Amino acid sequence: CSLIKDKDVRDGCVAELAKAKKDLKVCELIVSETTKAYCQEELAVINNDHSICSNIKDKYWKDICNYNLAVKNNKELYCSLIGDETQKFTCFETIAYATNNPITCEFLGDKKEICIFTIARQTKNPELCGQLTNAVNKNACILKVAKLSNNRGLCEKINIKPIKEDCLGY
Repeated sequence: CSLIKDKDVRDGCVAELAKAKKDLKVCELIVSETTKAYCQEELAVINNDHSICSNIKDKYWKDICNYNLAVKNNKELYCSLIGDETQKFTCFETIAYATNNPITCEFLGDKKEICIFTIARQTKNPELCGQLTNAVNKNACILKVAKLSNNRGLCEKINIKPIKEDCLGY
């Protein structure tokens, strides 16, 4: 890499060398702050070492680092360290569905109900339907879980007549 004249190409070469060697110290040889941040992010993921993320100066690559390690390790805490709101939301959403943890749905604002409904469906857990605030959604959730689990007894928990009839008819 040291023989390459173009500094951007040289920095790219050094970043690839650092990845190949799995050596964070090699990233320090990079001149460009953006490429150095990319190198650090890649090493954080390769070594599964979240502490590296906190040393990244570039905001974009720091967010990518926190996101990738959050999703890789199902760590909601890392999501909260992401500055970009859209990426932070996606992080929490991805982990909620990967872990089927309805508590993580709390971070999803207006998509919280969809998240809980989805997890209730995936886990076939009718108790989660009770966390929904809208009566129609609650009943539809129980209907879906009843159908997926072939549990006709759940139909008795439905208190909206057309939905209950649909459930019992199934």
